[in-house]
Amino acid sequence: GHRSLQISFERCLPHLMKVLKEEIGNEDKISAAAHGVGAFFSSFQIAWDRSDIKISLHPHPLEKYSASILKILVDLFEPSASRSTKISVLRAALPLVITTPEHVLEEKDVQIVIK
Repeated sequence: GHRSLQISFERCLPHLMKVLKEEIGNEDKISAAAHGVGAFFSSFQIAWDRSDIKISLHPHPLEKYSASILKILVDLFEPSASRSTKISVLRAALPLVITTPEHVLEEKDVQIVIK
């Protein structure tokens, strides 16, 4: 239920965020963490769609993490980043943006310039 979801967020997402911030230059760890973020948000969406919860939760369970994780991902998507890092970041960002309610993300949070 909702409590299990919160526990999952609190245990997994901070660790993935830490890896994304601290392992700059380690493509394998960055890619793995980015894929983990994408899988986490994608799984959340699937579980949410299949659940019987048809109410709006406030604050939304993703509100605490979405904007900050997206900022980290956008920062990783720089011209000097490797192709695999860019692909991993895009794959992680897509389910995050799709799953997160619009009011949680500001316009500046969702701007990625692809060169």
